[in-house]
Amino acid sequence: MTHLLATRHSRAPASSTQQRNRQAANAGGFRHQRTQENSAACWPGGLPCGKHLRYSYASMSTSSGTTSSRNMLPDSAHALRPAPDWALFLDVDGTILHLRDTPDSVSASKALLDLLETISSRLDGAVALVSGRRIDNLDALFSPHRLPTAGLHGLERRDANGTVHTIPAPEALDELRPPLLKLAGSSTKVILEDKGHALAVHYRLAPHMAGEIKDRVEELVRPYSADLHVMHGKMVCEIKPWRADKGSAIRDFMTEVPFKGRIPVFVGDDTTDEDGFAYVNELGGHSVRVGVSESTAARHSLPGVDEVISWLADWPALLDRIRTR
Repeated sequence: MTHLLATRHSRAPASSTQQRNRQAANAGGFRHQRTQENSAACWPGGLPCGKHLRYSYASMSTSSGTTSSRNMLPDSAHALRPAPDWALFLDVDGTILHLRDTPDSVSASKALLDLLETISSRLDGAVALVSGRRIDNLDALFSPHRLPTAGLHGLERRDANGTVHTIPAPEALDELRPPLLKLAGSSTKVILEDKGHALAVHYRLAPHMAGEIKDRVEELVRPYSADLHVMHGKMVCEIKPWRADKGSAIRDFMTEVPFKGRIPVFVGDDTTDEDGFAYVNELGGHSVRVGVSESTAARHSLPGVDEVISWLADWPALLDRIRTR
């Protein structure tokens, strides 16, 4: 079981359109509706961002290749229109599924499942999930569909032919389990998730402990830094081997049919997605960050899950229109 714990961030009240879309999604379907109105709820913290707002990426490039949300934002991904030679890579939690208070309450609506299947058929199968969850957990969420999938940030990957490629877990993880279990036992609201090939300490229900937990996890992992490193995500510390990340997972997909030779598009919402953004940028593809971040390599953005679904909902008709020209 994957414990991607989540609580809703404090933000301005959602617009009536966003509320209708969210209610429809939770009911098992989503309503697609374009709007030209600005909404203070689009960005956490109340920063106005209507679907029509655009930001010039040329004016915000830095020497590191990242952008800072304190002064500027990536271009809106709504300006991107899909092409038949694209390959779509999607993070899951916080990108196409809303974060929930507990991992068991996360679910994918039939409308979303059908949409992903439809887009996959239009792109000749070039759609893959790239997540921190295990593959078996993702299969359960998206059943009966079985898309090409990278789990555990690339430590395991199922290609389009159904072959699963796995990177062995280092022995150091076994030595870290006891002290991390002790750390998790310091509070009922701190959870250690054992993913087999990786470990994750979740503290979303104890945000006041963030500094303490981060420092302690870093301290525990430091003696094993040759084999392991810590990835800090949204209220989670992921301990995993150096040998894989979401960028390497996308790279491996891009060497295989049906992804090979296509233009990659990667959509994600967390710091754990940055390797994927960087690799897609190297290939001249399209990187899309969901939500606000301190800095990101992504060149495009969308405010949240509802906007990602709305954007993707346009894809089948737009791709059909191109094919019939």
